[in-house]
Amino acid sequence: MTMHYISKIKTDIEKFGSENNQEMEFLFQSLRHSLKTALKQARNLNLKRCTPSTKHSINLSRLLYRNLSSVPVPSIISHLDDLFAYIEETLQGNLKLPITEDFEEFYTILKKNLSIRHNVFPTHSLSELVILKELYPDKINLFGAYLENEMIAGVINFIVNERVVLAFYISHDESYQELRPINLLFYKIFDWAIQNEFKVFDFGIFTVNEKPNMGLARFKENFGASGVFRDTMEINLLNK
Repeated sequence: MTMHYISKIKTDIEKFGSENNQEMEFLFQSLRHSLKTALKQARNLNLKRCTPSTKHSINLSRLLYRNLSSVPVPSIISHLDDLFAYIEETLQGNLKLPITEDFEEFYTILKKNLSIRHNVFPTHSLSELVILKELYPDKINLFGAYLENEMIAGVINFIVNERVVLAFYISHDESYQELRPINLLFYKIFDWAIQNEFKVFDFGIFTVNEKPNMGLARFKENFGASGVFRDTMEINLLNK
């Protein structure tokens, strides 16, 4: 009885493969190509091409799941459910904006990072940042990168006007530097800025105590930014 059942399954799978092989191969190849295109465009920060490729990958994965779901083996189908649910969740997650309200969690990262790297403190206290967010809820946002529900990096943006967005605070947990979470966040932020028709993204200063930090300048220039030195002048009125 068992051998008969196994033989029947084998026959059904072979029949399924012969009837669907060409279409399945086309879907697999198309999905692979679409994912490679999305990855390439993400690395090149070409947001306008990356998003359509990701959405196309979602549609292709759904078609592939529908075709594979007709495999005549229930145990295989249960694994397919888990696999394609994970694929769908991952791809959909790449399309979502990681805007968060976890200012306290980010501030812990920011304060520690500034102390380690530059021996300075944030311009604002945590309470001041929270108050500013409450006063200008549509002018300030925090993009956060998470690993297993733990924030590992963040960027606080100030919307200066209808044309300009300023990255006021940029920070990450040094323990996860090899993951380059800030790079991923800027990819998402640029996408958001383009969708909202901003014209200028201001990376902020690259000085510490009024002295240029060329490493910080190079990091920001890697995204296509260009640095500008600002001359300052002062008049001592007390001696006149």
